[in-house]
Amino acid sequence: MSWLLDSMVVITGIAHALAAYLYFSRDRIAWLPPVAWLLATIACLVLARGAPWYGYATFAALVGLWTLWWASKRPSRHAAWVEENAHQATGTIVGDTLTVHHVRAFEWQDKRTFVPRWETRTYDLTRLVGLDLFVCTWGDPRIAHTMLSFDFGDAQPLCCSIETRRETGEKWTALAGFMRSYELIVIAGDERDLVRSRVNLRGEQVRLYRIAAEADVRRRLLARYVSQMNRLATKPRFYNTLFSNCTTETARLVHAAGHRFPLDWRLLVSGHIASYLYDLGLIDDRGRLDAAMANADISQRSKAADLDPAYARRIRDGLYDPGTPARVRARKTASSASA
Repeated sequence: MSWLLDSMVVITGIAHALAAYLYFSRDRIAWLPPVAWLLATIACLVLARGAPWYGYATFAALVGLWTLWWASKRPSRHAAWVEENAHQATGTIVGDTLTVHHVRAFEWQDKRTFVPRWETRTYDLTRLVGLDLFVCTWGDPRIAHTMLSFDFGDAQPLCCSIETRRETGEKWTALAGFMRSYELIVIAGDERDLVRSRVNLRGEQVRLYRIAAEADVRRRLLARYVSQMNRLATKPRFYNTLFSNCTTETARLVHAAGHRFPLDWRLLVSGHIASYLYDLGLIDDRGRLDAAMANADISQRSKAADLDPAYARRIRDGLYDPGTPARVRARKTASSASA
């Protein structure tokens, strides 16, 4: 009987040490909690040699306390957030006018130094002419950060980035994102902030895909984003690396806006999102996917535009616009007929 209990203690202790490492991997002392769990497990096993039930009961109490602490965790509205996440954007729609508060428009000098600027901006919804997707990769190409941008013609686009909301002193790790370590935030921002900083200063590879979407879908999707912002401002939620991240949250909003968005493994492995959209006919599908990806790469255009006030327009120069799904279907029908 004791060997069975000992095995359960060892397995449970290792599992909790791993969980502690995942949760605290955002901190500088990430090694301390898992080491403490392993030492506590060993101590309880040693104690159980002389006083079995006392040793096992002590370990059970430790597991119970950890479980109670974990169950008590709630996402926070008020914390010492890093400056980049200081404000959750909110918005109001009155008729054809959208007003967004706390639009982030930072001036970045390098990848860590910036001049903070939060603005209130208004948008004319009758001029919402396009929907664009930014796919940002670094290191492992299977991992990507995605952002949706709403194009208002000659006016500045509204770029929306769903991210982790970090507190001062926290660092981002994908491991910690599995363990209720971060809150979720929707940043509404200027592309010279959210996009330029990634390409020109951090050296990320960013591709910009113009999305085939009907006008009513674009407007409903934007309204869903605004609702999501407002909900998070009053009722925060936890980020999750796999199930509640930039891509899966966007997919939920797109689906809620009335667009077909079937479940697919590429929604979880976001570096393959372009392949998914290509198969759905939502991006440039005139030829091979690799040609569409090459056309979408804005690296050179972004560096050339840099601080130009017309940055948003210049990074779109030369991009293929698939138009609306109706135009996509018509193009495919014409192509089939000619063949």
